[in-house]
Amino acid sequence: MSCNFLMNRLIERGNVDMALAIYGHLKMSGLNPNDYTYGILLKALCRKGNFEEARDVFREMVEVGVHPMLSLAVHTLKGFVPIRAVIRGFCSEMKLKEAVEVLFDMVYEGVAPDVYIYGALIHAYCKTRNLLQALALHKDMVSNEIKTNCVILSSILQCMCEMGMVSELVDQFKEFRDLGLFLDKVLYNIVVDALCKLGKLEEAIELLNEMASRHMSLDVVNYTSLIDGYCLQVGGFSRNGLTEEALELLNCMETQGLKPNSTPHNRIIEGLCMAGKLKEAKAFLNTLEDKCVENYSAMVDGCCEGEYEKGSFPSMWKGEGVEKTDDSPLWNELNDMGKEIEPDVYCYTVLIDGHCKTNNFQDAIDLYDEMIARGLHPDIVTYTALLSSCWGRGDRYRVITLVDEILKGWNPMTEPCQCCPMVF
Repeated sequence: MSCNFLMNRLIERGNVDMALAIYGHLKMSGLNPNDYTYGILLKALCRKGNFEEARDVFREMVEVGVHPMLSLAVHTLKGFVPIRAVIRGFCSEMKLKEAVEVLFDMVYEGVAPDVYIYGALIHAYCKTRNLLQALALHKDMVSNEIKTNCVILSSILQCMCEMGMVSELVDQFKEFRDLGLFLDKVLYNIVVDALCKLGKLEEAIELLNEMASRHMSLDVVNYTSLIDGYCLQVGGFSRNGLTEEALELLNCMETQGLKPNSTPHNRIIEGLCMAGKLKEAKAFLNTLEDKCVENYSAMVDGCCEGEYEKGSFPSMWKGEGVEKTDDSPLWNELNDMGKEIEPDVYCYTVLIDGHCKTNNFQDAIDLYDEMIARGLHPDIVTYTALLSSCWGRGDRYRVITLVDEILKGWNPMTEPCQCCPMVF
């Protein structure tokens, strides 16, 4: 008993190696550990991350006649449960084969897994995109009358979202709801965002009304998802007459005391610019109290995207053959922008990429040189756009020059080189 107490105190104070050394001495002395000693040993091994050794200890316990269930029931000091800790440890290291082996061993020995064990396994399978196994485990858990929770359900829905299974995500949510499972605000937010991405705005609004009926307050995330949904409508929201709806949502946010970040503002600016409504975009931008560089970058991005689609990027940028009015070239807007706020790397990169796509390579290089002169460091996207254009033009000299510039500022110890793989 005194050795058990000493080992446990050492572990609590962080002296795990000394506790393991005492255990080794006990074994060499011919003393047989009891269930409490095994529990302390498992605690020490889990603290060190030696989960393979912990798994072997479980098997040793069975061989010597100490039932793992006793250790599970008795040794729960400060919330530590040995079997749960071992499985969660394997899951955190993505060693799912070993985790499942421990699960099968414990089930064979009559130890029923709890929601925490199921949750750890489901979350790990979701992280590895093994959705079928995650759903199978969840079904098994529910069939064993173990109550699920929102963390587990969120892992499953988020996995579907990351895998691009947006329609399936919505169906799965409805299935969870039909089963009478408790669904929290995080789960609703995931599904509202999915519906908006699918362009099913009416269904998204219905779901938001359902949230309100369940006394879940709407937040910036919900409104931003809806504004995104309007922006993702085919052809841009302003081309479909949805500008008023997006602006109304923004006003609704503010009347409820919600302060939007730059994201919804950027979406509206982008949508207006994509539709060629530069004057309206500028007017909206001027209404913003706290302008930021992301707002201007959104204007540049929207103009480049919209004009590139119409094949008139050069005239939009330089005003060639176009009268320089508020509705036409972006050049004047960028000059005005420079008076208020410094353009960032993203802003330049969007413009450089736009010129490269429309074969205005010299303009792209001029922007690149201006960017360097301003003290801005091009990122991986900037270089990839330039290298891809050079490679397509057969300009090997410029490719070599750019690669040299990349390597001068590249630290191979901290970042992989991902620029235009075909070049390397």
